[in-house]
Amino acid sequence: MAGLAGCQLVFPLEHDEAAGDASPPDDTIRGDGSDGDGGDADRDADGVADSADNCVAIANADQHDEDGDQIGDVCDNCPHVGTPDQTNADGDDLGDACDTSAAVDCIARFDPLTSLQGWTVTSGGWAIQNNALLQSDAGAADALVVSDTTFTRNSVEIGARIVSLGSASPRSVGVWTAVKQVSPITGVLADLRDPAGKAELAVAQLTNGIGTGLQTIPLNPSRPLAAGDLTIVSIDQRLSTLLISRASDGSSIANSSVTRTSTDGRIALRTNHASVAFDYVLVVERNATTPCPPRQ
Repeated sequence: MAGLAGCQLVFPLEHDEAAGDASPPDDTIRGDGSDGDGGDADRDADGVADSADNCVAIANADQHDEDGDQIGDVCDNCPHVGTPDQTNADGDDLGDACDTSAAVDCIARFDPLTSLQGWTVTSGGWAIQNNALLQSDAGAADALVVSDTTFTRNSVEIGARIVSLGSASPRSVGVWTAVKQVSPITGVLADLRDPAGKAELAVAQLTNGIGTGLQTIPLNPSRPLAAGDLTIVSIDQRLSTLLISRASDGSSIANSSVTRTSTDGRIALRTNHASVAFDYVLVVERNATTPCPPRQ
């Protein structure tokens, strides 16, 4: 068992004078990962024996491992970036490979989007396909799927792939956060779009469907969105009046004009005239308190 390498478990002996039995109780987990009956232990009772379990302490019957680092998503401190060593200098819930803050950061939710559990479809053609959440209708305007959970002081990152693009403009893929209501929508949007055939990042606030504080920055090199593009878009709400949106090419926006009374709210995935496969959603609670609560 990996967590016990080099260690020896010592059990109190219950010596039976007649039989000379010095065995540990049958429900004890031995140093080699076996149980007292000679079988393979399953301490988290998820139906996967410890010797084969990629997360022995937290039940994960599906054994999903988004980044392929042999550590299950539910106990990986950076579940979307391969980190076999799980290095974590500041000791919070987020590993060094994906931690950009010295403050306490807790993973509120990591969803590999292998099911629609926890999400409500409001428009568009959303379905699980090939271990991703696919919005298949490239002609749909403002296709939305919204989380059932409200998050606080959050940073949201999505990983997605553009499958195909519609003919209408603008084409976009993005994420809403601090969503208070869906129709007309109230929240903050960061998306990657190409309104004039040139891709750009955009951040804006909408209140009852009316946008304010729009800021954009062109991607470099300048080009339209294309099928096959890998996209990472994130919103960091570490401060109540600051948004930073990042795309996979390193472009970013520091937007201090978007002011909200609260950063609480649901999150939503959005496409506009584009078919997109969403691979994961990572929600991090910034400036949290320790210990971190269980992930939602």
